[in-house]
Amino acid sequence: MSVLLFSTWFFPLLIFVSAGETEMTRPERPPDRFKGPEPAFACVHCLAAVPGEADGTSHRNHCPECLWSMHVDLCTGDRRSGCRGPMEPIAVWTTKKGEWALIHRCMKCGMIRSNRVSGDDNAVLLISIAVRPLALPPFPLHPVPAGLAAEMHKACAGGSSNE
Repeated sequence: MSVLLFSTWFFPLLIFVSAGETEMTRPERPPDRFKGPEPAFACVHCLAAVPGEADGTSHRNHCPECLWSMHVDLCTGDRRSGCRGPMEPIAVWTTKKGEWALIHRCMKCGMIRSNRVSGDDNAVLLISIAVRPLALPPFPLHPVPAGLAAEMHKACAGGSSNE
């Protein structure tokens, strides 16, 4: 039997070839480190005591008060990352099922991860993160006054506004 390893950017694929048969398998995820409830931890950003269990998630990984996280996972729930950098909440998105999830960016290594929102998360902070793009748009939301638009047009065309 021969083994071929094909690596993609997100999953390595192992192909076992024996007697004309081809079987594709993925390596198994390592067993969870904790059997039972997750332990409580202190928030890396605001130092609040964070309970290990929360409504809506089995792997609590962010503070419900400030929504910051710590880079601890390679795969969801495995707690095997060596980075341990603080992760800033930078955005909110909705899954196909309509559930909200936070986007965190590691301040140490730059990795971006998605984490499900928990039932006890700070709702006001979640909404403020969700509307941040509307509060700081990359273009002006108010119309340019007609006189100013005419002056800008003359200046760009090479004319003088003092004529």
